[in-house]
Amino acid sequence: MSALTHYIQTHTSDIMLNIFFAFFSFFVSLLLTPKNNSGVNTNGSSIHNTIQFIERNVITHHHHNNSSRNRPRRKDDDDNSALGMWVIGLIVAAFLFVRYHEVIMNFLTGFICFAMVSTITIAVKLYRNNQYDNLNRFWTAVALLIVIVDLFTLKLMRNQVDVSTQADSLSNFIQSVGIDGVMSYAYLAAGFIFVMIPNLLLLVLLIHMYAVNVYLATGSRIAGFIIRKTNPFTIKPALIATIGILLCAMSLLFSSGTMYHWVSKTQDVKLSTTSAEKK
Repeated sequence: MSALTHYIQTHTSDIMLNIFFAFFSFFVSLLLTPKNNSGVNTNGSSIHNTIQFIERNVITHHHHNNSSRNRPRRKDDDDNSALGMWVIGLIVAAFLFVRYHEVIMNFLTGFICFAMVSTITIAVKLYRNNQYDNLNRFWTAVALLIVIVDLFTLKLMRNQVDVSTQADSLSNFIQSVGIDGVMSYAYLAAGFIFVMIPNLLLLVLLIHMYAVNVYLATGSRIAGFIIRKTNPFTIKPALIATIGILLCAMSLLFSSGTMYHWVSKTQDVKLSTTSAEKK
């Protein structure tokens, strides 16, 4: 806990600046967004009715003829090259994660403030406009769950990097931590990547909810265009929520180091079994 407190004290100005801009966007959004008086979508509308309304009144279905392409057969050399690229990618990801760990924590802190305030902003605005239907409530719950996972991830990140680790260059980094250390940090970097995917989904949800609000109030073509582009990510709420929850769970497993320890333990057991069989 002392490490997290030290981090907050060290970056107080940056955190306060992020909070200021988040709350500024809160009030601007409440003031500038017009109110919907059509009564088409209300606070009591069901998820099914809301989806049907969006599909019927906003979404334009375009049919494209997709030409089939013959894919060439993959060769063993291609597989080996792909494996080598994955290994290089993991090493680079681990190095960048360690070198810019403090920057990543600052970014995640600011994003949490922005996401929390934006979610509350849109929820309050929709409720005041009598548009806070069950689908919007569902998306609000999903957004808040992602923010909670972000908070847990930020807490886990405070002790992920050893201060003695040298990350001024890739070669010094590998020499400092060794292969096992590189793999350990690669798993931690993967945890951050996993948590950012639901956060991208969160941004899409916020944009979609806001665009629906604007479309119902003004009939804006721009809002309709945004709804059509973001609709594929929101048309199946249960599926999208399930994928988001699974990614959040994977993120916590990787960020906590649990996945790395499981994999390492499994490999040690296999090596021990193989050695015993040879004897």
